[in-house]
Amino acid sequence: MGFEEPPLTMMASAAVVAAMAVTSIIQLRRHPSRAFSDASFVVVDGVLTMAFVLIYAFDPTKYLFSVSFGVVAEAALLLGLRAAVLTWGGLSVAYSGKEAFGALLLGVPTEPVGVALRVIILLGIALVMGSLVEAARSARAYATERDAAERLRQIDDMKNAFLTAVSHDLKNPLSAILGFSTTLEARVHKLPPERTAEFLGHISRNERRLDAMLNDLLDMDRINRGILEPELKATDMAALVRSIVSQVDLKGRVVTVDAEAVSAQVDPPKVERIVENLITNAIKYTPAGSEIALRVASSNGGVILAVEDNGDGVPDTLKEMLFEPFQRGPGAEKQATGSGIGLSLVSRFAELHGGRAWVEDAPGGGASFRVYLPSDPVPR
Repeated sequence: MGFEEPPLTMMASAAVVAAMAVTSIIQLRRHPSRAFSDASFVVVDGVLTMAFVLIYAFDPTKYLFSVSFGVVAEAALLLGLRAAVLTWGGLSVAYSGKEAFGALLLGVPTEPVGVALRVIILLGIALVMGSLVEAARSARAYATERDAAERLRQIDDMKNAFLTAVSHDLKNPLSAILGFSTTLEARVHKLPPERTAEFLGHISRNERRLDAMLNDLLDMDRINRGILEPELKATDMAALVRSIVSQVDLKGRVVTVDAEAVSAQVDPPKVERIVENLITNAIKYTPAGSEIALRVASSNGGVILAVEDNGDGVPDTLKEMLFEPFQRGPGAEKQATGSGIGLSLVSRFAELHGGRAWVEDAPGGGASFRVYLPSDPVPR
């Protein structure tokens, strides 16, 4: 006839409910791809519940409905609407069969209206929770698909920009090198020495330009793969930036240096690239004869490097975008050459030192590109 002691029934039913709650929590924390495991847990819980349904002395009013509710809710949360309805169907058949068995064969009083009401309530739970879960899954799927499409669009834009850089900016110095070297090869004994020296100078400048662009692309790849680390050492920042300025081809611009005597733990070659790229960027967007200001100052336990020009400045909407790979400011199509990742490397090299890069409006007009490097950095 089943359990005769209510306390034992209560303990057994409480154990089943607790077990299902634990398994539900475990399954909800598992990866969504583990759908097979989710289904197996729901099946096990459903079988356990139907086994208890068939125990004659089990009190359905107090315990069975709670257990059935737990299994239907579990099926809805883990597997969705269809699983919730199927689980409800199995439990309803078992529950109704148990009531009919007890009434017809054992003479146990039953409440058909109460049985029907509980079955309907469980169906409502299955439909509501299952529909909500399906809606949430559809919303997540849509958001995931939308994000994936946006990432693909960004990747496609970056690919197109990269191909433009490779096909145009890398091709130009290669064409110049090829043209001058071919002329030298064909007329080496006919050209006067000064013309030969001029051609060799063009070849050398274009080779250095090509080497710089390739190094930019390689460094960006190393940073993205996490294999580029700074080699820090105490460095006289004022002496370093003055040395860099003396080596840069200013192309008719005038660079004034205002540098405090400050020392910092930095990677000198990477700081050199930062300053070179900032000066080169200022040269691209200012006419010949323009003045470019380079300042080095201590600030907040670190060093600020600032390169200011008197060009057209940077619109607020572009100030963050400029530090993304292959992004350029207004007018770049007409006057700027290079790999398109110079400012991106400035930002990434600053981050390697535990610092950051940004751009502000320069006093009196133009742009002020700034880099903060901590004196005793914690590299990222």
